[in-house]
Amino acid sequence: MLTAVLTGSGIDMLTVFFVEDSTVMGRRLRQLLDRISGVVVVGQARHLRDLIQAVDTAKPDVVLLDIRLPDGLGFDAIAPLQQLASAPKIFMVTAHSDAQYRARASSLDVDGFFDKAAELDALSAQLLMLSSQKSQAPMA
Repeated sequence: MLTAVLTGSGIDMLTVFFVEDSTVMGRRLRQLLDRISGVVVVGQARHLRDLIQAVDTAKPDVVLLDIRLPDGLGFDAIAPLQQLASAPKIFMVTAHSDAQYRARASSLDVDGFFDKAAELDALSAQLLMLSSQKSQAPMA
């Protein structure tokens, strides 16, 4: 399932697209994101298929990417996301946070790695910081 939620938000909002296959965790992430000042969700997906096109269309500032998805590994989407003209920051948000996954994410140059069970506060803080930086950036 792919959901695009393109809004008429202000230019200084931090835009986020998230990929999560669990309905419960998807709801939890959405609630978390909705509570962060200056952050707006512009889309979400449960599968890798069509993800790159959806992100290319939505042009989010940040993609939150799960590792294990029904149709593959989130790692497989990293290089194509990084090659987009408007490449977003990529944060892995996963229950699979062992050292091997963190090392792989690091080797693929992701911008952040967060354990769903223990690091959602750190994710919120990172997104709030990015939102604050974006709202203070001079207009081009």
